[in-house]
Amino acid sequence: MNYKFRLEKLLDLKIKAEDSLKVQMSECLNKIKAKKEQIQIIKDKITFSKNNTFNSCYSYDLKNYISYINLLESKLIEEQNKLNILEQELENIKEQLMNATKERKVLENLKEKSYDEFLFEIRKSENKVIDEMAIINYFKKNGELYEDR
Repeated sequence: MNYKFRLEKLLDLKIKAEDSLKVQMSECLNKIKAKKEQIQIIKDKITFSKNNTFNSCYSYDLKNYISYINLLESKLIEEQNKLNILEQELENIKEQLMNATKERKVLENLKEKSYDEFLFEIRKSENKVIDEMAIINYFKKNGELYEDR
């Protein structure tokens, strides 16, 4: 007798969905890491620009210098907002992954219980055959047959 779990295809789908979510989470983590690096580069540029002394005496140079710093600061805010969105996306993926893992584990436990029941039924059937053979051997040794009863 071969064991066949009737929900095997569903279990396979849950495993694939979980694997897909793991890939999504990995990609999201990579995006977050890259975004943090971008933010750090912008912060470094802002710090460098603010710490360097401005030597030009022309007003348009000063205006351009201030505009550049303002541009960097607005870019920093924009990138931090994008980072927040990515972190929210990551939390959503983590929650989905936890749910997918729970569903997979429930199906695996169900499969395990079903397989245990299958083995129990096989043992029960084997024991029944063994008992019947023992009864037949007993009557053969004692010279009695079923028909004489």
